[in-house]
Amino acid sequence: MLKHFIFNLNSSHVFCGQCKIICEHHLKSRIRIYAGTTAPKGEPILAICTKCKFKQIYFSQEFTRFSPPHSPNSIFKIVGFSRLKVNDWVYMPGDSFVGTIKSRFRLKDKEVYNIIREDGSETSYSTPVITDYAPHANLFFRLLPAYTYGTRIGDPIFHIHRNTFGKAVGLIYGKNDRLAVQLADNSIILLELPPAMQIAPNKTLIEEAQHALKTQLADEADGIALSANLGVLVAQGTCKYLSSISKLKNILAQIPGVRGVMDNIVVQPPERYSDEIITNQIKKLIWSYQNSVFNVKLKCENGNVEINALCRNETTRRELPDILEKTPGLITLSVNLRIKSEDEFEQRNKALKMAQNLRKNPALQGTQIRIAYLDNTATLEGLVTSASQKQAATLAAIWSNKNLKIINNISVIDHIQGNAYIKVA
Repeated sequence: MLKHFIFNLNSSHVFCGQCKIICEHHLKSRIRIYAGTTAPKGEPILAICTKCKFKQIYFSQEFTRFSPPHSPNSIFKIVGFSRLKVNDWVYMPGDSFVGTIKSRFRLKDKEVYNIIREDGSETSYSTPVITDYAPHANLFFRLLPAYTYGTRIGDPIFHIHRNTFGKAVGLIYGKNDRLAVQLADNSIILLELPPAMQIAPNKTLIEEAQHALKTQLADEADGIALSANLGVLVAQGTCKYLSSISKLKNILAQIPGVRGVMDNIVVQPPERYSDEIITNQIKKLIWSYQNSVFNVKLKCENGNVEINALCRNETTRRELPDILEKTPGLITLSVNLRIKSEDEFEQRNKALKMAQNLRKNPALQGTQIRIAYLDNTATLEGLVTSASQKQAATLAAIWSNKNLKIINNISVIDHIQGNAYIKVA
């Protein structure tokens, strides 16, 4: 199963259950996950300790960096440490209550807040003015141990009994399932996970999973074998439709005590379709989907489809793969969608066209010019050997697109080393 983790992700410092320390872990995934984007819930993440090489399977929902934001009423700013705004959820140390900021006003040397407690009562609190540069000014925190359930690796935390800040750094599964937390003094504490997060025995998971598949996915259940380890259900075998794999994962993920599901299932369609038919069907689905997918690159070989495209929003990125996987005849489907507004895409095309025009200008041969674009502005950077070349670059850029603002930051030097180029940043 580990051979399927082919994409490298940025490393993370995680508490290692073998080393018993926080150390760098290389992270790998089975699908491409772009930096700064979330991953589908339940997507397996392989973590490899750089010290002892211990391998641990996590899931995307167990890392804050791969997950959507927490709900607003489950993360808090800390009164006396945070820069507070109206409607922020807050925790009041000492009085030990949570609430929301109803109003605020500033006096000469302090700020005064009116807070609505969770029980509906109101109170006022004043604090010295806190700047945006204070260490905890703009962060939201999970309150531990009260909010241990749902806390992810990477979440900032505030320990209400120890009155200190920290960070969730690991999840340890075994005899006792625990959350590892690094406090402000660099000490490590282990908090037992609540019952809802405790994993179930392997035998129990397999029995319940087999029953769930026979009752909810009866037409595919006979072709699937199940195994379990540390709350991870592994499904292997064959199924008739690619969409059945998503259904299977959703069914198994609902079983109490399951952390996540991994599959190694081969699709064997009852009827085969040509790549041309599959491609045309997928194109129809893409073009009919809210007109929010563009710059599509589609490859189909023997029913294995790979799509790379840009889309406008997170909803499209999340929903489109579920729609496309229902296409008859699909064996595998890889959908890599990057969120980018159509305006940005059009601007980049304008910048590429500008680069082509600059390359055609004889006066700019032998130069090193890069074109950066942002907010309808093209910035020229790089090196030329004369003021006339710099001026020629400006004129060529303006001629390429009169609607873009041009900023020329090109430097004039005596001699250019290295290969010449004119490209888009």
